[in-house]
Amino acid sequence: RLTVTPLTVRLKNMGTANIEISKPVIGDTLNYDLTSAVPDAKVTMLPGASYAFEVKMKPATVAGEFLTDVTVDSNDSGSPLVIPVIGRS
Repeated sequence: RLTVTPLTVRLKNMGTANIEISKPVIGDTLNYDLTSAVPDAKVTMLPGASYAFEVKMKPATVAGEFLTDVTVDSNDSGSPLVIPVIGRS
């Protein structure tokens, strides 16, 4: 039996101002689950604060490589943050 371990993604505000982030969104909901600590609200990250969420690949019915992105919108000048995800089964 295959065990799938979630990957914890941690974001940290390295700046000197607050950052408002929206709920992370994963592109491929067929093959992945995304669990965030604050599921439906915006989060204010104070300077030095961290925010974490988990990405977990669902058990696949076929072998292969599954690519997607997690997107996090914020009021940061570099927004959106796009995190590539690759899962293999």
